[in-house]
Amino acid sequence: MLVQFSVRNYKSFRDEVKLSLVASRYDKDPATETHWVDVPALDVKLLKSVAIYGANASGKSKLVEALGFVRQFILRSSGSTQLNDKIPTVPFRLNPDSEAAPSEFELVFLHEGELFRYGFEVTTEQVVSEWLYHRPKTKEIEVFYRDGQTFDVINPRQFKTGLRLAKDDMIRSNALMLSVAAQFNDPLARRVFAWLGRFNVISGLQEEGYEGFTVSRVMHHEGKSAVMNFLAGADLGIADVRVQPIEHESELPGSLPSALRERLAQALTEKDGVILGGTKTLHRRYDTDGNPLGTIEFDMEDESSGTQKYFALSGPILETLQQGDTLVVDELESKLHPNLVRKLVGLFHSPETNPHNAQLIFNTHDSNLLSAGSPARPLLRRDQIWFVSKDRYGASSLYALSDFKTDTVRKGDDYREKYLQGRFGAIPYLNDYEEALTESPVRPTL
Repeated sequence: MLVQFSVRNYKSFRDEVKLSLVASRYDKDPATETHWVDVPALDVKLLKSVAIYGANASGKSKLVEALGFVRQFILRSSGSTQLNDKIPTVPFRLNPDSEAAPSEFELVFLHEGELFRYGFEVTTEQVVSEWLYHRPKTKEIEVFYRDGQTFDVINPRQFKTGLRLAKDDMIRSNALMLSVAAQFNDPLARRVFAWLGRFNVISGLQEEGYEGFTVSRVMHHEGKSAVMNFLAGADLGIADVRVQPIEHESELPGSLPSALRERLAQALTEKDGVILGGTKTLHRRYDTDGNPLGTIEFDMEDESSGTQKYFALSGPILETLQQGDTLVVDELESKLHPNLVRKLVGLFHSPETNPHNAQLIFNTHDSNLLSAGSPARPLLRRDQIWFVSKDRYGASSLYALSDFKTDTVRKGDDYREKYLQGRFGAIPYLNDYEEALTESPVRPTL
């Protein structure tokens, strides 16, 4: 489970911000006790979901992008980059000092009952610093600390692979030591990688990036059953979903560009080579008297954009719930009805649907979630509601509703109403549009 993420000097985040999934000790409401999981070994409770609000261009998506960058860079910096490749970080560019400084990231997470803290600083040219701490029981142990290409601390008992890599000068300046160690099958590094494999970041605006994962589940009987139940719960009117695999080159569409056709044909020649064809939905037909006439087939592209997104999301959400993973979604509510979004969030709070303590982190504009449920049993606790706000200098800040004093926000308040009133910030402050729309247009001089 993710415990905390911090980022500094990345895109719109100039100063350090921290997203914490540690439940507030001051909110002991038994009505929301299913919203967190108790971790006695760490003396904390970890939240199962977090919602992030903010105006357009406030930095909500940049926070998700920071999480995605960290995941991808750790997993790929060793095997997918060469010595002179640039590191794809982007510092805060509205201040010359920040633009020249490194970006900093740190993850704190719980894996197999043990706490890990891993972070690094990077520029586009090099890894400036890197560190890993491990807490197997009650005491945090420093595994290694890197300062440029100097490895000041390497724990010989916990990180023998790191000692050898540093001694043999096998770590490039633009690669993470952790990533290189994982390539050499270091046990501790592989454990960090195992957790990262259960930490996924997706966009709610571009479902084509993960639709294939859902389609692959549909092709397997057990996975398909769960997907169909998930779709049925959303009242989409879909009786069945079918995927037609392409197994021979002759089945490829004739309109494909020649280069793409060659690549796909090559894939089909490999062992167990198969390409997923179009996804079909089946709907029930009825005569004018309401008698059933069987089903009729449609292309998935014929469905509404909301249905397409919900279908695509079903795979990642089901996998997350079944495996106890952590899922980060940018713009979760895009194209979806508010009741559907509320239902999705609620799945993570229920012991029946989330028995393995999976986590959902999402940003949204759906203010209905702030007042969903009831004053006695809200959908979201105060520590589950976060805001991103941008100051006059273009720098984003991050804070939780639970950070506000109790005289500003109390249990049972209508958080939605107060948010839209601007009591918590993180909303657009709109200028007068009438003057701009009624004044005479300025015609360009030719």
